[in-house]
Parts: sequence; structure tokens; C-alpha cells
Amino acid sequence: MVRALAGVALPDSVLRLTTMANTQLWTPDKDRPFRLAGRTIDPTIRTIEHAGRSVTVEPRVLALLLQLAETPGEPQRREALIDAVWPGSPGAESSLSNAVSLLRQALGDSDSSTTRLIRTVPKFGYCLAVAPEPVAAEQPRQRASRPAAPWRRWRLPLLGVSVVLGLVTLALVRQNEPVESAPSRLDSMQPFVAVTRIDAPPTALPFAHVLAQDAAASLARVNAYRVADESEAYQVASGALVADLVVSGTLTDTDAGPVLTATWVLSATGETVAMRRLTATPGAVLALRRDWLESVVVETALALTEAGYDLSVGSADTVMSSASEEQWLEPPTDIATAFEAYSDGLWKAAQYRADLMIDAIANFERAVALDPNFAAAWADLGHAYLMAGSHQGAMAPERTHESARDALLRAVTLQPDLIDAHNTLADYYNCVAREPLLAQRAFDSVFALEPGFASAGYTRLLLLHATPQAAIAQIERNLARFPDSLLWKLIAAQHFLAAGAVDDALRQADSALALAPGMTEARLTRAKTLSVQNRHDLAIAELESLLASEPDSARIATLLVVALARAERLDDATAVFESVVLTKAQVRATHLAMGFAWLGRTDQAFEQLDIALAAREFGLCYVAVEPIYEPLRADARFTALVERMRGASFNSLSAR
Repeated sequence: MVRALAGVALPDSVLRLTTMANTQLWTPDKDRPFRLAGRTIDPTIRTIEHAGRSVTVEPRVLALLLQLAETPGEPQRREALIDAVWPGSPGAESSLSNAVSLLRQALGDSDSSTTRLIRTVPKFGYCLAVAPEPVAAEQPRQRASRPAAPWRRWRLPLLGVSVVLGLVTLALVRQNEPVESAPSRLDSMQPFVAVTRIDAPPTALPFAHVLAQDAAASLARVNAYRVADESEAYQVASGALVADLVVSGTLTDTDAGPVLTATWVLSATGETVAMRRLTATPGAVLALRRDWLESVVVETALALTEAGYDLSVGSADTVMSSASEEQWLEPPTDIATAFEAYSDGLWKAAQYRADLMIDAIANFERAVALDPNFAAAWADLGHAYLMAGSHQGAMAPERTHESARDALLRAVTLQPDLIDAHNTLADYYNCVAREPLLAQRAFDSVFALEPGFASAGYTRLLLLHATPQAAIAQIERNLARFPDSLLWKLIAAQHFLAAGAVDDALRQADSALALAPGMTEARLTRAKTLSVQNRHDLAIAELESLLASEPDSARIATLLVVALARAERLDDATAVFESVVLTKAQVRATHLAMGFAWLGRTDQAFEQLDIALAAREFGLCYVAVEPIYEPLRADARFTALVERMRGASFNSLSAR
């Protein structure tokens, strides 16, 4: 049942019973600490200290406490509290109930307490039962440390274009066949929460996209539950995966301004346990974003608590602190036009199309021109440049690599705790600049900020510079972070294959294909794995089917050439290579090298690898271990190529 306001008058008899005799009470103010039944409240930093712990509360929860403390012992009507704390805010009826619940948690005010601090007055409102007291002048103020909150969003790791195109296809054009049995998370120790896509008209899609990403990032900081990554959220939306709690919304543009209607639904019962309607004046996107993030963390914690989930593991204190940190609620820029350009850039970059990636870069450039201190926009500008040059052929690599590096360095200089920027910069140093020591330092920054961070880039560093066992350990850590993610299953399959764990690769590829039977990348990954296992008929049949549906794909054609050559069908392999691969103007040098290698044209293969090395193609990051280069490994030129790709000698890596 959706939480709602009850506004019934309180009988006089109840009023008399709950009114204190002493009317000369000290009233706290927002600038000085005070005590409440052994608890110390410091309004300036919004902390409540009790029994050796310090909890930070969000601004409106503190405002509610101060409002109740003005008349201790006297009940205040719900309507009066709403007017005082949420003036003119739609949907504030449920906000009051939420804030009371959070305030009780912060105060340690449970039903089993000897003295209930905040009493519910049925059909009327609430009452603070204990009078506040001033803190003695000599008592030092205890300020809780508040760690810097990183600006993070869920971004797809750097992969080939077909991976992300497949994910977008999965998100937007889901197969019609019903899911026979979706896995359940209801017996999990940690509840599983998914923020699914916010529906919006085309003009509002960029902002809706950012709202969903920011909400997931905010929830991920709480640590009391597991939050779906981007691909898992798509799986939940499509019915392929079950989350314990699903947060969804609809964003509409009206003459009065944008309106966001959000719901919280428990999957076990299908019950809508909370609903919020948030509005803003035209152009006030930053204010709406702030209200949304505050609501999503508070409502999610309350919905799970009321549903019976124990959030004490990971600690309710963490829920409170993360829900309330002012720094996290603030937008990455104070300039609304810069944020709008940034949102449009993120939306276009998420489509992973070459033409839209160029548009995304233009939007990010506009955002940083409007606000040169916009660290998140610099980070995503660097990521977009790296994608455009290294993966999509949208721009020449020599035009993009330095731009990517400069933008990423600017981002981490402006905001040192920007995890995504450090991660992408580390990938640049490893796979493009071939400076492994700088890559390791950047990854050290990533893991210092978040020890459990799932990084495909760090696996690439291990594959190039450490042992296969170290890479496999890191792959398993990444999977443990997102065990149901289609995206991470595909990454794991590709990295397991590169590390020589072929059976594990096939297991993950099969799992991904079960989630997305029609997805090109899932089919392609499985076919490549089958080919390495010498299961030629199955691999060739799948690749031929894929090439028939995408006849211009040089990547699919190259993998078919390799599969045919493995099966010793060299004439067929040569025909495909000459009719498809060699006719493409934009084919990568690494693809040409693979084809030449398996057709026995070794000199031409090394010529193409030299071209790829000079162009700093991202795909060479796997050259040391990639099974597709098997025909070249015995050649001394291959050993020299790997050493050039590795850069400085670097042999001290191990999995995190």
C-alpha cells in the first residue's frame, strides 16, 4: 500500500495527556549543538552522536527534528510539519512518514526503547517526548569526518562496438518470447535493487537517462544492498531477471515545468510500496535532480525496511549517511545549460553509434566550454574520444588519443576522487600509450577509492603484464560484483578465453546467450569459443548465420575466416577474406592481421600488426594472450611485437 497522509483531528483528551507541565523550555537553534536524552545533535554538520557512533542525517530530517524540538511534549499536526519542512512540495505527505522513520533510526529510537523519543499521535501527527538541553559551553564539539563523495555513474566498460550495440539492441528491441524461469533474488542476504529506465518523450530522454544513472550510482554508495548495473537494469525491465525492489519512473514536460513520477515496487508481491511526484519550474533540471536523488535513497531504504529486509548488515548508519551527504546531492555543475549539454552527450554516447559518438563529443565540449571546472564532463569527453578513435572508427586514432588523455587528466586534476576518470585513464596508459607503470598508478587510485571496483581495464593490464592465473582471479572478482549482469558475463567470457580458461569462457558465453538468445555479441562470443575448442561445425554455422544478417561486418567475417582455417577449409576461408574483409575501406589493421595469419600469409600479417601498433589500436592490448594470434607465436617478430606493446619491463602485477 502506498504511504499516504492521515489528517484526522486529535481529541482534546489525548492532547491533555501528552502536554508537559513545564512550559519554560529551552529551544535549540540551527547553529549550536544540543543534547536529547543522552544524544548530541550538531545542526551545523547534521550529526547525531549516541553510544559511540555518529550518524549524519539529511537536511530535511534534521529540519523535522528542530521543528519538533520547538514544542517538546506538544503534538504537532502533520499538515503543520509538512508546511514547515516541505513548503509547497508535491508528494510531501509520504516524505513526512519517511523522515520520521529515518529520524527514529538515527536516534536509536526503536519500539523496544525504554522511552520513545518521537511519539506518533494517532490520526493527528507527532510529538517529541523529551525536552532538548543545551550543550555545556566547555564541552568540545565532535565533528564527524565526511569522506569525499566520488562523482560516479554506471558506464559500460571499453569494449568493441558490437558489444555495446548489442546491449542497446537488447534494451530497446527485446525478443518477444516469454522468459520461462527468471532467477529469484528474494532469498539473498543482500536485497537486490534495480533502477529501470525512466520513460520520457524524445526531447526529455537525455535527462531521463542521466536521472536513472545517477539514482543507481547514489544507491550503490549505500552498501546495504546490491544495485543493478546498467545491463542488469535492462534485464529486470525485460523480465529476464528479478530484483527484490524495482524503482521506475516517467518524466514528462508540461507548461509548468518537468514532472517526474516515480514508483517503488516489491517484486515478491507486485505491490507498489511508495510513489513520489516531483516537479520543477521550467529549466530547473538541477533542482529536480537533487529532489530525485534524495527521494530515491530515502524511499528505497524505507521500502526495504518495511518489507522486512534487514539493512543492518552494511549498516543502517551507512544508509543514513549516504542518503544525506550534501556533497553527493549537489550536481556536478551549477550551470544548467552545461548540465543539459552534458546530459545530451551522455545519452548519445550511450547509443554507441559512430555518428552519435561524434555528436556526444561536441556536446561534452560545449559543456566544458560553459563550465571549465565541470570534472564529470571532462571525464566523459575523454572516454568518448577514446571510444571514437579506438573502437568505432568514427575518428582517426591519432586525432583522438591525445585529446582523450588531456581530457582525462583535466578531470582527475579537478576532482581527484573521480573513479571512472582514473579507470579510463589507466586503460589509455595500458592499451594506447603503452606505459604500464602509469597505468598501474592510475589503477592504484581506482582501488584506493573503491577496493571492490569491477574493472575490465585492470584485467587487460593483467593479461598483458601478469600471469593468466592473476587475470582469472580478477575476472572472478568482477563477476562476483555483478553476478547477474549480461555485460559482465560477456566481458568474462572474452577475458577467460584470452587467459586460456576456455571451459569457463564457454560457460559464461552460454549463460549470456541464455539471457539474450538473439544478441549478436553473445552469439559471436560463443562461436569464437567453440572455434578455439575445435568444435568447427557449430562455430562455422553460427558465424555464417551472423554474417548473413550483417554482411558488411569485417569483424564477423574475420572470425569466420579463422574458424574455417581452423577446420582446414582454407579455400573457403580465402574466399570469405577476399570477398568481405579486403573490400572494406574501414577495416582495422588487427582484423587484416588475423586473416593473413590464418591463411599463412605471415609477412602481410606482421605488416598489418606494425600498422596497428603505429596507430595504437586498442585491440593490441590482448596480443600477448589472444588465441587468434596462434599462427604467429613461434615467429621471433611476434615476441618483439609483444615486448613493444608491453612497453617498460613490468612484472609485479597480481589480482586485487
